[in-house]
Amino acid sequence: MFVKPYLKHNRTTGERYTVYKLVEGYRSHGQVTHRIIISFGRLDELETEQEIKLLGKRVEELIINGGRTLATHDAGEQIEQLARYYFEEVCRKKRYDTVFCKAEWETVNMSTLKNKDAREIGAEWLCKQAVDQLGIGNFLRQAGWEDDQYLWVRSQAKKMKEDNMNGLLSQRFEEGIQNIQEGISKKGGTKKLSKVYERIGRLKQKYPSVHLWYDINVSDDGKGTATSINCHHKTGEYDNNQSGVYFLRTSIMGLDEHVFWSIYNVIREIEYTFRVLKTDLDLRPIYHKTDETSMAHLNLGILAYCLVATIRYQLKQKGINSDWREIVRRMNTQKCVTTSIVNIDQQTISIRQCTEPAKEVKVIYDMLNYKYTPFTRKKSVVPPAEIFKNNSS
Repeated sequence: MFVKPYLKHNRTTGERYTVYKLVEGYRSHGQVTHRIIISFGRLDELETEQEIKLLGKRVEELIINGGRTLATHDAGEQIEQLARYYFEEVCRKKRYDTVFCKAEWETVNMSTLKNKDAREIGAEWLCKQAVDQLGIGNFLRQAGWEDDQYLWVRSQAKKMKEDNMNGLLSQRFEEGIQNIQEGISKKGGTKKLSKVYERIGRLKQKYPSVHLWYDINVSDDGKGTATSINCHHKTGEYDNNQSGVYFLRTSIMGLDEHVFWSIYNVIREIEYTFRVLKTDLDLRPIYHKTDETSMAHLNLGILAYCLVATIRYQLKQKGINSDWREIVRRMNTQKCVTTSIVNIDQQTISIRQCTEPAKEVKVIYDMLNYKYTPFTRKKSVVPPAEIFKNNSS
């Protein structure tokens, strides 16, 4: 939520002034949309923009926590009184789904009830709180990981491999086009124009890296029936000058390229040794397609070990000695789901909330002193789309 200013003009007096509203951003059909929670008016009693922002933050705190929270900043008595007043207005007008508000009743059509975007959230929320407990995010930001050095490398062996792969994918793409042409030509094949385009779309989706090199034209008889398909390679479209080129990345600044390359070869040798040890020990081997993901695997492996060790150590102190796989199985019984339903006013009500954790999940949360859910219930009401008729007069 944030405070958004709106410029107003009084046509009678000619006065221009600014009103402020607390708005919330959300996504609707892939687009970011703002929803007005409450209007603050002109706020003449507040002198600075900073005070207006503090008012917006304080109202948001009250809404999220249901009014049962103290101010986390020194906003002053005036801002606190205004925040309490606007919070009560939000509850009275039912502009937001707050815990403090009274029961809310809707007349709905039960046949429109839908559940979507259901996902397991318990294990992720458990690890997220462990990350915050260890302070890993602040540590990485203070370490300045955004300052990196890159080394440009061209490999002939990698170039040959990429060219061979692109050639194989191009051959399979052309075979797919030929199969579509055979379906158009033979009796009982797919000839409907929309279905032919659908098959072409699926073929492009299957080979996203090579279909851009081709021009595809479909001919039809004007009655929705395809008669032929033509496919030819774009002239000069494929440039293999970038084949075999990759970059090495390091957070150590000021390295000479020869030292850089030597360190990389040492790391590759260490990775090779690890792979051998994993195979000899009959552990699960993890392979990577790029050198960049090898570095990421080591870093994420260490972070993952820290999270698992932190959670299991605290649970062992409380008498729970389960392995990590069993802990994840228990936590994933908690889900997050979006429920939508249409009310009597043809408004679509969407509610995103987490399921109530099971008894064994609550035991783990309580022992770790973690919250039960990552967020409170989120509700949005989308009014029906207005249809405007053209005025022909």
